Amino acid sequence: MGASLTAVPRTPWQVFWREFKKSPVALLGASLLVVLYAAAIFADFLSPYGMSSQDLNFSYHPPTPVHWFDEGRFVGPYVRATEIVDVGRSTYAPTGAGRFPIKLFAGGGASWRVLGLFPTRVHLLSVDAPAHLYLFGSDKFGRDVYSRLLYGSRVSLTIGLLGILISFSIGMLVGGLSGYLGGGFDMVTMRFTELILSIPALYLILALRASFPMN
Repeated sequence: MGASLTAVPRTPWQVFWREFKKSPVALLGASLLVVLYAAAIFADFLSPYGMSSQDLNFSYHPPTPVHWFDEGRFVGPYVRATEIVDVGRSTYAPTGAGRFPIKLFAGGGASWRVLGLFPTRVHLLSVDAPAHLYLFGSDKFGRDVYSRLLYGSRVSLTIGLLGILISFSIGMLVGGLSGYLGGGFDMVTMRFTELILSIPALYLILALRASFPMN
């Protein structure tokens, strides 16, 4: 008789990881989340400008064209300085001031602190004045939309984590007490949970928003 095969015991995390790797969609989603959270954490370094840096003379500037060739020759990424030619339509045109190369790991930008401790002005991408590097354009105050998007992602992604943490903690506490005590406590908590779930999420969010001050 052949040797009998015995199942190797696995921890819940091992089972989860085995099943998780089988789903390409789950792997893609996890990779995307890692990229988004990394961009939020290193927003100071990745953004060409500070969160509140503005230039009122360049409001509603379209995304800055990035050029790679000049008169048929490859010269690397560069932009051109622009000036407004139609205020009403927010139309800009090159000034003819020449090329402004896009610099990697250059200083001179908005100051920020590495790990909140060491001040630096090094950013991943930057250009010299009077050129601008508005990858997603600028808003009405002349602030870089791409930089503000990176900074704003910190708030959005942090709220998601906090929401999951709070709901998970409350669910574990209430579910544990309901399972341990049972009886009337279980019935009251279940009916209260059903009542909350019956309220449309939009109205619940509006009610919570109205309970906080405007600022």
